[in-house]
Amino acid sequence: MTFLVACNKQAIFYKYAGTVITRIDVSNAETHFYLGEYNNTYPQSYIKVTYHGIDAGMDGYLIFLPNRKVDVVGCYGLFEKVGNDTNLCIRDFIDNGFFMRWEDSINGKYNNIIRIANEDNSYERKENLEGHSKVQAIYGDKK
Repeated sequence: MTFLVACNKQAIFYKYAGTVITRIDVSNAETHFYLGEYNNTYPQSYIKVTYHGIDAGMDGYLIFLPNRKVDVVGCYGLFEKVGNDTNLCIRDFIDNGFFMRWEDSINGKYNNIIRIANEDNSYERKENLEGHSKVQAIYGDKK
């Protein structure tokens, strides 16, 4: 089953090894991530990120795993799974120390990982360039 998102937002596509994540910034305080490449119709299973308030924002990572699976790691914002697609999951690091060690371990070698952030994509682009991400990001502005 699919549903139509009633917005004129430009999709961002993240591609790695045949797997695609579609990102739609629904508003300036909500973003959705879908497994697959979509332009107008979206599946009912997705990751919803909300970020409200003065200092609110979204920051995190997409980890492209084998067999078309993608884990989403949230750093800032409220990350929630909607639906039951087992190929798109939120990876929670219960132990903040473990998360910090994991993040340090990927520094400069993102490979199958890409940083995600809200607002203009300049921070996201810079981080992924410096992190040597091999995930292709296709932005609506074609940069």
